[in-house]
Amino acid sequence: MTQYKQFHKLLNDDATFAWLCQQGKTTDEAGHIVLAWRVLANKLGVPFNINLHVALSGVGFKTTLPESGPTWNNFSYLQGWDFVDQPTRHELVSMVPAVLPESICTNYREQKSALEVLKVDIGLPSDYSLSLGSAVHIGFSAVEHNRVDGSNPFGKMRVRTETMLKDSSRLELEWRPVGGLYCTKLSHADHYKTSELGAFAVGVVQALDL
Repeated sequence: MTQYKQFHKLLNDDATFAWLCQQGKTTDEAGHIVLAWRVLANKLGVPFNINLHVALSGVGFKTTLPESGPTWNNFSYLQGWDFVDQPTRHELVSMVPAVLPESICTNYREQKSALEVLKVDIGLPSDYSLSLGSAVHIGFSAVEHNRVDGSNPFGKMRVRTETMLKDSSRLELEWRPVGGLYCTKLSHADHYKTSELGAFAVGVVQALDL
């Protein structure tokens, strides 16, 4: 059995609140962020005992992620793909491990619009960074949920990411029963929509510069 390294861990709501306060958020701001994510989790049927946040620092998609959890062929097939894969900064990544129903069978523009509506509906601050999520942020969140309870946040869906190659292809992710996290690239497909393609809502808060 493969032994993976743990570069990060999921944080419960109390630990997330403390992290945000340590990084300059007021108690009111931190409370609103934590509550908003819990509201979304409840909306998507994710139980209260499931943690939604992970603190990342200095990890990459191509190399670090295969050391952290199951990835298809250890991502050997995508090492030559030309996209920015710089190590993450110190940051808090938030993601409910469930695909947004309103993102299914919609194109990229429609998914982004749905996120704007969602942001208001669940009460996130106007300056909060919410997106479809980069491949590395989604990937690390997914493998950590899988590590904790064996779950598959994707279900049977693929999800769009915000990560693009220099040829304008966009990375998509899914979870395969054998092999784990699988990554594909689709060229010029932001208009593409299908019942098998959706998106996560992913939030990021950067730590204060030291």
